[in-house]
Amino acid sequence: MKRARVYYEKRLVGELLAQDGIHYFSYDADWLKDPLPLSPYQLPANPGVTSHNEGHFLTLPSLCHDSLPDRFGMMVLKKNLSEKGVHDPSPLQMLTCLGDRTMGALRYEPAEDASDTPDSVDLVNAARSARQLMQHEHGPELDPELDPALLQAGGTAGGMMPKILASLSPDGESIVTGTNQIPAGWEPWLIKLNTQEKKEATLIELEHAYFSMARQAGLRVPETRLIHDKNGLVHFAIKRFDREANDPNQRIHIQTYAALAGLNYQEPTSDYEDLLRLTKHLTRNHEDLCEQFRRMLFNVLAYNRDDHAKNSSFRMNEKGEWSLTPAYDLLYTDNDLGGNWMTIQGKRNNLKLDDFLQLADLIGINPRQFNEMRQQMEDAFRQWPSFAKASGIGPGLTKVVESSIQSMAEALKGK
Repeated sequence: MKRARVYYEKRLVGELLAQDGIHYFSYDADWLKDPLPLSPYQLPANPGVTSHNEGHFLTLPSLCHDSLPDRFGMMVLKKNLSEKGVHDPSPLQMLTCLGDRTMGALRYEPAEDASDTPDSVDLVNAARSARQLMQHEHGPELDPELDPALLQAGGTAGGMMPKILASLSPDGESIVTGTNQIPAGWEPWLIKLNTQEKKEATLIELEHAYFSMARQAGLRVPETRLIHDKNGLVHFAIKRFDREANDPNQRIHIQTYAALAGLNYQEPTSDYEDLLRLTKHLTRNHEDLCEQFRRMLFNVLAYNRDDHAKNSSFRMNEKGEWSLTPAYDLLYTDNDLGGNWMTIQGKRNNLKLDDFLQLADLIGINPRQFNEMRQQMEDAFRQWPSFAKASGIGPGLTKVVESSIQSMAEALKGK
């Protein structure tokens, strides 16, 4: 396949062409008559053909690369294609395989034949199949009878953890696959699967507790819940924010910071000052700017060190106006860098209060606003043991997280 059409809802945006390892993109003439800023910095709505060859975007425009899943979803997507005889799929084949089953509002044609009929989800089988896929990367034989729900709804969402897109009934008791059309009265959710075969799955409970703490700290976060399957294993569900709350079949255009800024999220070269300046320029909303700063503060103080450029996103409404998405992927994490993935004015380690105050001043956040954020955050951190207990986390891990948070808070007391 060498060509694919890109749509925003029902409107044709433009066409992709693959040739000699490079992708070319051109906006449709009708789109240019009344354009929307889908990618205002990397792919502005101008006539002509653009070429794209950056390897970290699979030589796609960053706008389109954002439609592809990350590691786990990519495994599911490739497994899906291999069952159709495509064993080394091109980026265009992967995009058209997703078709209209993408996150966000972009879709791709010619779409591969892929059913999106809502089917009942068995979380036990979905988690088992997810575990099989993960183990397959390291050698064991892959069971050819993977769970259909995983193949249908697990190859669309981003992130590294195994997950599926699903619809939940109003009472929360029934789950069906739901990557595109959401049944009337049901709600769109993303479910992170417990693949550990343990009733206490550390990452599942930990992320649930972190969302509760972040909510108390004033961050805008989606609705979350823990879901137990028939074997008593717990899974983590997050309400999707790429769908309108009043009409879950109305899709919302989403772009990560990595896509908007053209960044390789796997390289630890991003700085929060750049993210904050982009937030200020893109949203033109001081509340969104303050929210982005609050998330930075939370990530540093709460030891969420997986704060790379794909873990911040923005959404665009039908008028072309941009705003922050709710926060996501909030978790106690570490890395080999000895600090957060994103730096603060070039610093990753030994951050002091002055580093935050100087950055706040640079972007127009006054000391009163900063102190209010900090106070609310510290109040939420003191309640960590309660959030941990409510989520089912044991005393050992609760203490480890509590000690880490306290150490970061102490470091900020001195200038």
